[in-house]
Amino acid sequence: MIPVGRIFLLFILSYVVIFLTVYSFRSTPSSSSIDELYSESKTSAVTNEFLGEKLPDVSVFIPPPGYEDPEKRSQNQDIPELSSTKSDELTVDHKTAFEKERKQAMKNLGRKSHILNQITSPNPFRLLGAYPEIPQGLVKPKYDVVHFGLKNEDDYCDRADRYNLLHQDNMFQKKYIFTDYLPWMIVSDRIIPQVGEFAMPQIPGKLTRATYHTPTYPFEPKITNYYVTTDGFWRYHEMFKHYMCPTQMFNHIPGHRSVVRKDEVLKSVARYAVFNKDRPQCFNSSMIFPQAFRLHFTGECKSFFKLINSKTYNKSLEAEPVQYLIKIGYGVHKSQGVFLLDEEQTTNLNHDYDFGKRCGEMKKIDDCPKIHH
Repeated sequence: MIPVGRIFLLFILSYVVIFLTVYSFRSTPSSSSIDELYSESKTSAVTNEFLGEKLPDVSVFIPPPGYEDPEKRSQNQDIPELSSTKSDELTVDHKTAFEKERKQAMKNLGRKSHILNQITSPNPFRLLGAYPEIPQGLVKPKYDVVHFGLKNEDDYCDRADRYNLLHQDNMFQKKYIFTDYLPWMIVSDRIIPQVGEFAMPQIPGKLTRATYHTPTYPFEPKITNYYVTTDGFWRYHEMFKHYMCPTQMFNHIPGHRSVVRKDEVLKSVARYAVFNKDRPQCFNSSMIFPQAFRLHFTGECKSFFKLINSKTYNKSLEAEPVQYLIKIGYGVHKSQGVFLLDEEQTTNLNHDYDFGKRCGEMKKIDDCPKIHH
C-alpha cells in the first residue's frame, strides 16, 4: 500500500506542473511577435559588435517562456508552431505590458542606430553645416597639376574628420603641422619643433624633381595646421575636399589679400565709402582710415599732386614738415618700402610724374607708391 502522505505529495506536485504549463502557454506571444523580436535582437547584436564597448547595450532580447528560434523551428517540422490565435487569449493587462516593453526596445534600438548612422554614414560636420559652398569664380583651379608631389583624394576631408572624431586629443592637445618651408628656414628649423610636430616631413625636404611632379604623397588625416608660404595653395588642392577641412587650421585663404595688402585695404575702404556716400552716419572713412592716394589711379594721382603743390599745403609744412608716408603697395615686408614724404621725396615725385601731368601713364602697382596721410 502507498502511504497517504505520498499520495498527497504527488497530488500537490501534479497541480504545480499543470499550473506552470498553463501559465507558460498563456504568457507566450504570437509567432509573428516572436519573429519581430528575434529580428530586432539580431540587429542589436550587429550594432553592438560594430560599436564594441564604446556604447552600452541598450536593447537586449530575453526570450520569453516557450520561445523557439525561428531558424531552428523551420528545420524541425516535428515541433508544432504556436498558433497566432493563442495570443488572443492573453489578458488585456498582459498585452499592454508586452506592447510597452516592445515599444521601449524599439525606441532604444532606434536611438542606437541613429548614433551608429551619425558615425558611419554621413560626415557629422557636413550635417552641422561646416562645409560651405565655394562661390563660382573665387578660385581658378589647377587641380590636375601636381603640386609638391601631393596626391589629391576626394574623400580626404571625410577621413580627416572621422580621424579627429576618434582621436579628439589630436585637435585639442596636439599640433601636426604641414608646411612647405624648406628645412633650413627658421620656420622649419626652429619654430615648428617648438610648437608641434611635422605632419609630413618628406614635404618639401625629401622631394626630388621627379617626385615633385608625381602624385605620390596623400595628405595625412592627422594634420591639424597648414602653414604654407604661398597664398595660391588652393589653386592646386580643392578646399574642403583635398585639404582645409573644418577640423584643420590654415594660414592662407582665398581673398585674404584684401585685408593684408596695403593697396587692397585702401581699395576696400574706398569701395565701402562710395557704397555709403549717402549715409555718412553708417560709415565715415576719415574716422577709421587716414587720407590716402593711390598713384596708379589717375584721379587720385592728380588729386595728390594738386594737393602737395598747393599754397595751403606748402604753408602748413612750416609747422609740420612731414605729413604723409609713401608705401609700396605689396611685395615688401619688415617696414621696407615705407618712406617719409619729406622735401626730397616730394621733389623726386614731382620730377617722376611731371607735377601730375604723367598720372595714368604708369599703370603697374609696383611702379606706383601709395601715399598715406
